[in-house]
Amino acid sequence: MSNHRLQTSELQALNSLFSNFGIAYNAGDEILHESEPSYDLYIVLRGQVEFSVSDPESGVKRVLRVAHTGEIFGEISCFSGLPRTATAIALEETVLLKFQRDTAIELLRKSPDFAIKVIQTLSDRLRANTEMLARLWNQ
Repeated sequence: MSNHRLQTSELQALNSLFSNFGIAYNAGDEILHESEPSYDLYIVLRGQVEFSVSDPESGVKRVLRVAHTGEIFGEISCFSGLPRTATAIALEETVLLKFQRDTAIELLRKSPDFAIKVIQTLSDRLRANTEMLARLWNQ
């Protein structure tokens, strides 16, 4: 979905943060659970993460999207303080950077380019949700 993935040079720079903020997941591992309180921001260094929600009426899993290398996620809960909007599962061996809210805010302050990527990510999500609602209403 995102046209605003971090570039290879940005990912290489972020790799240096792995020892302090890195976390690895195996295929099938749950990273986040829908509705849980959590305020962390994530960056996919390697791998893929599937996002899904549980249909409130049927309980059926609905896949929303897949995040790939260079994508940021978790920004909505990180900055709003609201519970997670979806469940995130590693689709393959996946390596992430996980920043607590205070660290994420510090990164935004220190790197205007990173702040722009986060804003673009939020904008992408808002646009995708608006388009999905428009399609549903026009059915």
